[in-house]
Amino acid sequence: MPTIIPKYTCKLCNEVKNSKQAWERHMIGCRYRHMSQKERDLHETTLPSQQVMFQMILDLTVKCTNLEKKIERFQSNQSLQTRKSIMEYLLSGPCPNHTFTKWAESIVINKQHLKIFFDNNLVKAINQSIVDSVRLQKLELLPIRNYSLKPNDIYIYDTVQPNVFEWKKMDTKDWKRFCNILTKKIKVLYFEWKKENQEQIDNHQSMSDLNWQYSVKINNADDIPFKPVKDTVIKQIQLSLTTIVE
Repeated sequence: MPTIIPKYTCKLCNEVKNSKQAWERHMIGCRYRHMSQKERDLHETTLPSQQVMFQMILDLTVKCTNLEKKIERFQSNQSLQTRKSIMEYLLSGPCPNHTFTKWAESIVINKQHLKIFFDNNLVKAINQSIVDSVRLQKLELLPIRNYSLKPNDIYIYDTVQPNVFEWKKMDTKDWKRFCNILTKKIKVLYFEWKKENQEQIDNHQSMSDLNWQYSVKINNADDIPFKPVKDTVIKQIQLSLTTIVE
């Protein structure tokens, strides 16, 4: 027959303990919690021994650790449910008229953005081109979405395999591809500028020096950090969608 482990129940709060030692430790605090203020004032409180106090601290540490684990599991499950709900929301709506790649390729890089690149850096030029592009479009129609429920997650509507288009969570590979598309546009515009000003570059030292500075920037334009670009995109496209998760 299986061994029956005796249970020890607190008569004050009905909490059940599996051992007498645990029950005794519990009763030290429980008796005090159930005293009236008058009883507490009249009662000569005897502090528990160091051994009992140490054991109580260990018990409290275990309870805190278990509570932290439960909170982490809850947050993880909640995060998964939120991502699932956002994806379900996107899949239930009409598909965008064009893919994320097509949208990225349609972003205009003009001479103003090239000047920002010359005067500052590539990230600032790309960020401004994104801001200018998004301002001209309705956020609900873009093939790229971000919601305040999951502020760090960006979803794009793009090709997942030949002739198959779906919503997906944007990953590092997508970000690098996005930045490369815009970087190439900057490079094309730089070489157009250089061609237009080639005579002055060849005949004036100041223009030659300037072109050398710009060429160094162009040569160092690959593999830019996409985090500041991502921050700009989120700031421009984020929508509130707090009602899709109950």
